[in-house]
Amino acid sequence: MIRSLVTTAFISGLLAFGLSSWVEFWNGFALVAGIQIIIFWFLNSYRVTNKEALYAEFEEQVEAILALSRVQQKCPCNDYMFDVEIFANQENVFQCPKCKNNIELGMLKTPVLKTDPDDVTG
Repeated sequence: MIRSLVTTAFISGLLAFGLSSWVEFWNGFALVAGIQIIIFWFLNSYRVTNKEALYAEFEEQVEAILALSRVQQKCPCNDYMFDVEIFANQENVFQCPKCKNNIELGMLKTPVLKTDPDDVTG
């Protein structure tokens, strides 16, 4: 922040010195500093707006990916419906708030041979 203010003051001083034949030095300095602050304020707010839009888009994409692994499963006690994300590479154990039992929602990892009827001989 201090480096930015020093840079703004330095550029304002140089441009005010260059404009001193038309405008008094301090009036030129204030004018140039004000113009720099206004321009960089607009550029900064534009960058922040773009970043926020990018973050919002990223959150939407993550939510869409998580929705692909979200399942609804009824607890064996029939009093609660789980609405959770399950993943193949981790243990999916959840506690039912009604019966207080730990329930594991497993994924079938059984290989199945898929065939096309046209490929079957015999």
